[in-house]
Amino acid sequence: NLYFELNPMANVEVFTSTYGMDKIEAKETAEKLFKILDIPEDTWKKRVSRMSGGEKKRLSMAIGLIHNPKVLFLDEPTTGVDASKRYDILSYLEKLNQHLNTTMFIITHDLEAALICDKTAILRQGKLLEFDTPQKLISTLPSGGLVARISIENLDQKVIKTVQKFDSVKNVLRVGNETIEVLMENFEKNLPKLMKYLFENDVKIY
Repeated sequence: NLYFELNPMANVEVFTSTYGMDKIEAKETAEKLFKILDIPEDTWKKRVSRMSGGEKKRLSMAIGLIHNPKVLFLDEPTTGVDASKRYDILSYLEKLNQHLNTTMFIITHDLEAALICDKTAILRQGKLLEFDTPQKLISTLPSGGLVARISIENLDQKVIKTVQKFDSVKNVLRVGNETIEVLMENFEKNLPKLMKYLFENDVKIY
């Protein structure tokens, strides 16, 4: 959690004090992380409440890494953000992994997030079903893991159930306020049919 009335550097001081870090060391580490994560320098002394959603997300990531942890657990880091921001978050996670050599465990329902991992485990009701490289696991999915990302006006559970009823659809995952990802059999053949089906059921795609 961030302190929205403080600026990013003040947030860093609050959190690093719990780790007993030296203030100068904390400031230098924060500046390094802010640069890696493209947090604009002109925001470093502004209140967090004035930062964009993406900047706040990256600030949280920086603070989580400020004490140079050997292992970092990330719970659904891409949930509830737009497609473009999801791409940015995943790019930054890869960048941080390369620069800091931090082992990351990512808990996610997002197929793209799984793709940046070296190994992927599939769990269901607490049981391990599969464990392999993302590429090998995806190759076993319908249509080789091809996913249709669809933006839908007024997306709700009723609309998601409508999509799930289409014959070739195997899985529907909500990945944003108005965006879903659809996994289906015979992707290229059935995608146009799915679009027609949604149109006929008054689902507004944009």
